[in-house]
Amino acid sequence: MTAEQAYLAMFHFLDRKFDSGVRELADVLGPMSLLPDGTPADPAFAQEWAEAVEQAVSGQVSANLELRR
Repeated sequence: MTAEQAYLAMFHFLDRKFDSGVRELADVLGPMSLLPDGTPADPAFAQEWAEAVEQAVSGQVSANLELRR
C-alpha cells in the first residue's frame, strides 16, 4: 500500500463515519484502540477499515473537494 492509498483509505473511512453521524474524534479513536491481543476494541471497525483499504487500493476512492448543498 502506498502512502497515497493509505491517505485515501483513511479519508474514506472517516468520511463514512461522518456520514453515519459520528462527529467527535473520540468516537472513532476509542473503538479503534487495540486490545492486548491486537484486535480493535470494536471488531466492526476492523471490517470497516478493511473495506476502506480495499476500495482505496482498487482506485475507488476520491478525496477531491466536493461542495454539497
